[in-house]
Amino acid sequence: EHIAPVLCVAAIVNRSLVISGGEDSAVIVTSLVDGALVTKLDHHRGPVTTIKVIQDGDILVTCAQDGAVCTWNVDSFTLLSTVSTGVPIHAMEITEDNVFLVTLQGENELHIRTFITGTHLHVLKRHKTK
Repeated sequence: EHIAPVLCVAAIVNRSLVISGGEDSAVIVTSLVDGALVTKLDHHRGPVTTIKVIQDGDILVTCAQDGAVCTWNVDSFTLLSTVSTGVPIHAMEITEDNVFLVTLQGENELHIRTFITGTHLHVLKRHKTK
């Protein structure tokens, strides 16, 4: 279980799993069937701010204030890749086609990267509504 507040959550219904990320830097995977702990992922070094599930529940993507975006295989919960941004990530989104990764970093900056390689493409500074 988390030892600090939970900041984000995602479910993988077809695998009966719920995944939570917290201020304690942990990502915890729990069974929806019986509430049992499946695994705890301790890779991040800062509060986990966003969790996304893609590829029909086969891939888990986490990001944190440590500036890392981690991609995990859901079958084995092994780390597939890490993109290090060097700046805390407050939120993240992946386009539906899994081509682009958008992160909210710094003071209202949206950073656009390729999802697979993490190549930085563009930054929208001072992004805000009118």
